[in-house]
Amino acid sequence: MSNATSSADNTRNTGPRAFTLVELMVVVAIIALLISILLPSLAGARLQARAVKCATNLSHVGTAVATHMAEYNKYPVSYAYLDARGNFDPSNLYSQDSVSGHPYGYIHWSYYLYGTGKVKDESFQCPDFLHGGAPRTNPGPNPEDWEGGQVDDKGNSRPNPHVDQQAARMAFTANAAIMPRNKFSRLLSGGSRVNQLVTDAMLKRPSKTILVTELNNNWRASAVQQGGGLLSKSHRPVNPFYHVSSGSNEYAAPVSAAGRSGFIYGEPGSASGDGRSAAVES
Repeated sequence: MSNATSSADNTRNTGPRAFTLVELMVVVAIIALLISILLPSLAGARLQARAVKCATNLSHVGTAVATHMAEYNKYPVSYAYLDARGNFDPSNLYSQDSVSGHPYGYIHWSYYLYGTGKVKDESFQCPDFLHGGAPRTNPGPNPEDWEGGQVDDKGNSRPNPHVDQQAARMAFTANAAIMPRNKFSRLLSGGSRVNQLVTDAMLKRPSKTILVTELNNNWRASAVQQGGGLLSKSHRPVNPFYHVSSGSNEYAAPVSAAGRSGFIYGEPGSASGDGRSAAVES
């Protein structure tokens, strides 16, 4: 009888030993401590991964622009409006803004690239931006392309067929000195100067001139009030010009006999003003 009892006790003693409550709490505390140490590193790694993805997308866009240049020997127009039939005629840039109300919206430089298969639509996005980037001025029929409080240029605040030929989300914007706006006539520019299409040969310092950069990651920062909402202006390029006599209105600058007159980067005396002449011969 005693032998049987002793054998049973030995069997119980050789089984797996359970955690006590104190031991379990110690293990949990150690795990929590490790997590608290690792989380900042993991967060930093995620931020780095987003930055790498954003830079990769920007690189793809730059390559697509270079391909466009190889085909046409000109940089694309930053944006231009479509005609009364919804078409874009690159040989008739001077009248693109003459159609009242722009019923078909605009064509954007991003469309020249993704619309011809040079790059994906998603390459114009950045993971750090809300929903990948700023919406179009006229987002179109897809509800996912709209932001809260947004209206299009017809005053619509809901999805509808009115859509621009632009990447659905834009995290990047162009240099207006290289990809000019649609001001190709004095009627459109409102001044004595007009824009022109730009070639590589016109760039004075190509290795030091920014072609494309990131937009503000808050689309509202570049939007304007219209009616009861905000009109997105993600299609507009960054204007680098400042003229010593006409200020930021580059079109009002007088045309000198030599065809050039005092354009610099940034207002003199400001944080951005460095006194250098503009990157493109004008």
